[in-house]
Amino acid sequence: MREQILYYALKHQGEYCQMARSIEQNKPWEKVHYEGNYITILDSAYPRELLELKQPPYILFYEGKLELLRREKITVVGSRTCTNYAADCLYYLIQHIDEEVVIVSG
Repeated sequence: MREQILYYALKHQGEYCQMARSIEQNKPWEKVHYEGNYITILDSAYPRELLELKQPPYILFYEGKLELLRREKITVVGSRTCTNYAADCLYYLIQHIDEEVVIVSG
């Protein structure tokens, strides 16, 4: 099922509703070659906090050290075109969090 989730994620470009439909209907899939890093909702390394969401992501693509997700985290979600005010606020917040806290972006 892990490879099936990867296939649907790549096919549907991560669009949750389309992936959910494909999974529920067990639509045809094929094994794909993917060299990037990812974990699925089925993996033990998947962050348990995400399971509390109404629609937890089926898959997470990542770069870096996966073990950092075991540490205390703060998540930053925003737009690709950030206002100056938002950037100033984020800069201020980052200056005031413990350096051991992992910043998750996405």
